[in-house]
Amino acid sequence: MQNSGHDSTATTVTVPVDGIPGVGSETLAASCLGGARFVVRSVPCAATDVALGDIVECVTVDGRPHLDRVLVRGGGSTLRIAVEDDDPLVYRRIVEGLTAAGCAVEAVGARMLAVGVPADAPREGLDLLVDQWREGGSVLVAPGYTHPGTTGK
Repeated sequence: MQNSGHDSTATTVTVPVDGIPGVGSETLAASCLGGARFVVRSVPCAATDVALGDIVECVTVDGRPHLDRVLVRGGGSTLRIAVEDDDPLVYRRIVEGLTAAGCAVEAVGARMLAVGVPADAPREGLDLLVDQWREGGSVLVAPGYTHPGTTGK
């Protein structure tokens, strides 16, 4: 393996995934900073070692950049939310509530959301909102990457 020499601004990077049977990696949107350095531009769902906004260093495997290590943390965390309620209005309210709290929300399939929680998100209010959905049976929540020093779930 060699360091990536990709020069294009918009690309993807492959990130290894541990702990999910049958899933070996996840492909994330990224912007090249030059050489082997990239900024993660999409919210990881399966990968729990990286977050939106992190600066990563990659190596080239089969002509494509693969995560080698995180150079600089962007300060954000991630959540994975499975919407259990079949009502499309509930799904929409959940997405709207998350975006109103400043989160980046990406749909992963029909009922799964990858949520990027920025460092400056109102964590207490966000945690209360997610707890309400969870207690109401609308969602199942799994943490992704949690930035050190952040409070909340």
